[in-house]
Amino acid sequence: MAPRKSAMGAWRPVLCSLVWALLTTAKPHTQPQIIPMTLSHTDHLTDGTALHHWLQRAASHGHRLPVILQGESLWITQQLQHWQAALPPQPLYLGPDYLDHCECKTLRAASLLLGQERQCVIFDSRQALDVDALAAASGLVTAGGVFIWLLPPSEQWQQQGAFHQRLLRLLEADSHVWLIQAQRQRTPQLTEPRRQADHHLSSDPDCLSEDQAIAVQRIIRTAQGRARRPLVIQADRGRGKSSALGLAAARLIHLGMAAQQPILVTAPRQAACAEVLAQAQRHLSAAQAELLRYISPDQLLDQLPDAALLLVDEAASLPAAVLQTLLQRYPRVIFASTVHGYEGTGRGFAVRFVDYLNQHAPAWKGISLSTPIRWRDHDPLETLIRQWLLLDAEPHALTTDRALTTPTTLIQETRADVLASDEALLHGLFGLLVQAHYRTTPSDLQQLLADPQCQTTLALSATRQVMGAAVLVQEGPLEPSLAEAVWLGQRRPKGQLLPQSLLFHCGLRHSGQLRYGRIMRVAVATSLRQQGIGLQLLQDIEQRARRQGLDCLGSSFGATDYLLRFWQKAGYCVVRLGLTRDAASGEYAVMVLKPLNSVGHALVQDARRRFLHELPELLNGALQRAEPALLHQLLAVADLPAVSLSSQDRDDLQAFIRGNRDLLLSRGALKRLLLLALKRGADAQACLGLIGAVLQQCDETLLCQRLACSPGKPLSQLLRRQAQVLLAWLEQELQG
Repeated sequence: MAPRKSAMGAWRPVLCSLVWALLTTAKPHTQPQIIPMTLSHTDHLTDGTALHHWLQRAASHGHRLPVILQGESLWITQQLQHWQAALPPQPLYLGPDYLDHCECKTLRAASLLLGQERQCVIFDSRQALDVDALAAASGLVTAGGVFIWLLPPSEQWQQQGAFHQRLLRLLEADSHVWLIQAQRQRTPQLTEPRRQADHHLSSDPDCLSEDQAIAVQRIIRTAQGRARRPLVIQADRGRGKSSALGLAAARLIHLGMAAQQPILVTAPRQAACAEVLAQAQRHLSAAQAELLRYISPDQLLDQLPDAALLLVDEAASLPAAVLQTLLQRYPRVIFASTVHGYEGTGRGFAVRFVDYLNQHAPAWKGISLSTPIRWRDHDPLETLIRQWLLLDAEPHALTTDRALTTPTTLIQETRADVLASDEALLHGLFGLLVQAHYRTTPSDLQQLLADPQCQTTLALSATRQVMGAAVLVQEGPLEPSLAEAVWLGQRRPKGQLLPQSLLFHCGLRHSGQLRYGRIMRVAVATSLRQQGIGLQLLQDIEQRARRQGLDCLGSSFGATDYLLRFWQKAGYCVVRLGLTRDAASGEYAVMVLKPLNSVGHALVQDARRRFLHELPELLNGALQRAEPALLHQLLAVADLPAVSLSSQDRDDLQAFIRGNRDLLLSRGALKRLLLLALKRGADAQACLGLIGAVLQQCDETLLCQRLACSPGKPLSQLLRRQAQVLLAWLEQELQG
């Protein structure tokens, strides 16, 4: 629909010229300008010349222009139509509706577009706010482009809780946003880049920053250097890490590295590494370009083809188990990842994967890229998205807090409105959660502040620095009809993890009737672990849950022997172990429960009994590849059946230990030895090899990989020594 003309139309160019003259001569540090609109209906719409002007200003700075259109849907639609001729070509609309002259996609498609570049993105949040899609969509816009965010009237968001209220407050306070409403607008204050002349300076003519040039050199050095020294490249979006991968691959091909075997590149989706391939092809002939090949992660794991070098782009989006397999299989590999990832991987991935690298590839190297390339430093859109969604939140620097030397720790439940109004506290909390967990997304922040069932408990120092935190959400009871449908596997409603899993996985038909508190997150600052802070948090939550009349507390997390010890020390029982590894963490999901009353106690007993009954049958089946240390932790506290060693068992064990008796012929006696030793608290190191060989019945290849020994006689000798040590320990225990 074309806008109606007004009597003021003839004067518009003159008025716009006067306004822009005032704007461009304003002092750089003046307050944001609120320009009242005239009363005529058409003058509630901002002219396209204004959009053109600000796009030129943003482009001259190498920045992207953030624009907020806030108001009733009809007015927003009219404003977009009014701007149609002034918008950059091929605008992308992300939302539930359809806009003429735009490429239209749903919000869910935003994450699939990462790696692409657009000059204009229109993001529609009038019906619902998808913050994960918002973060991903903002990364598509290149320098000189515009990101237009459509919002409902502020009154609607004010009624939706602390998360929306915080965003409104930040929007109103930020002078870098062009905020346009039906009755007023505030023009943006664009900041000059810090060092405009240095942006393109690089010692490498093919690179756009010195960071990128150094990355290219390090990739080539890693590829040509000694094996088993992987390189990890970390960068924020727009820093040119994918281009560095492609440029380095092209140079290595010119150097002849791919003459015998190709260079392979993998990523969660081919579109995610499109820039790697495109950058390489700019420097290669058609025949040479064939030596750099994309292969999907699934194909890579299935085929494990030979490669001169493996490049893994967006590594943090791949499951940890995939990365670990690739690290073991390929002697020369480059992992590139986004630090403040819009997909919610980032630093949690970095912390966990670095731990694995330190254990299995201690000679690994790392490099970070900080100079932006797709836009300039101080980009207003990047700054805003980081601030709004806390993409760069860091834990508090607790080592500088003198109050930590005192034994007093304040444990308190903190309401969402308090968190939302205290940016320093919120940054410290969310930074801690991001660092402590493998995958954290912007929607986790939204749930923290917007879900009325979500409760946050903090451990604070005397100076209100976050030492630890736990987040709980209440679940259950379910409606009887819904519980029945979940039990039958016919329904999987969003949320309600504990009652759903107990109904469907554990088959406990009555479990939908109970009230649960699920501890979604618990984290303690790295420097303060092993000091009881985590247990204090759980104790405070338990006291409050009892007062609220909950039946059980529980949690579900990626199982490690360390975490299992923590939860078991707090009095929680394992009631379920997932049969497959979690796609994100690469670990088996474990569910723990703690009863708070007699009803909860009966449920936990039923769930525990069923789990322990099924566990032995799973060890050499679905759990055959589970870590023996994890199984040791589970079995050590399990109510194992009473067993004893007969005289025949002892003879069989001696024949295995001292002679050449085959493991298969001794498995029964070894199993009873192992169960008896576990029941009496045998040390993990003495049991790990036998757990894998006897209980899990792993093949020789997997056993050798776990025990770091050669197949055949060396493996047999190792298992015989473990059996000898375990039997001697058990004899001493029985005599004592």
